[in-house]
Amino acid sequence: MSQNEALVLSSNLTELFDPILKEVLQSQSVSISNHSYVYLLNLLESYALIDFEENSEAYKNKMLSERLLLALQIDERYKQEKSLKTLGENVLFRVGFFSSSLKRKIAGVKFHIDIGRSAYTHLYNSTGKPAYEEFSDRFHDYADILSGVCERLNMSTDKSADILSLSDWYSETGSNEAKKKLIENGVSLSEIKKASNQ
Repeated sequence: MSQNEALVLSSNLTELFDPILKEVLQSQSVSISNHSYVYLLNLLESYALIDFEENSEAYKNKMLSERLLLALQIDERYKQEKSLKTLGENVLFRVGFFSSSLKRKIAGVKFHIDIGRSAYTHLYNSTGKPAYEEFSDRFHDYADILSGVCERLNMSTDKSADILSLSDWYSETGSNEAKKKLIENGVSLSEIKKASNQ
């Protein structure tokens, strides 16, 4: 791909994701900082162009907790920041776009959220960058935003599957957006809580 083609593709992705991201933020009534908005937009653009799995040999076939420990053991500050940022973004993207597939894994959605939040917490502690603190504190909100983007891109027609996914997402994370959609579809939240406690 030539540099000009890459620039055109990047511009098209911005045109694709920018209005969708704005629509999701408005529909979820979520307010985020400008730098977080740009960060999410860049994340969507970059993950649309690449395989979101880490390609480094050091990370292949490693569990998320191992990847976090390996990143924390890196002595060089720049490399550690890059590794933690990649891990945090990877997990955020995975939770936002592929949460239904995480239900089939031993380490579920909550575990992924904890790892992602931890990666951003370590990033903030080592760099002091406010964006990382915001992503650590509001990881769940940002996963909800990405999930909303995914929903608008997929436009699933299987409403019963969507409700089951929403129920699982709500019981795993307590998501306000999932709660709102379940109530709109007439689903009893007390029944979901009762089922998740059994």
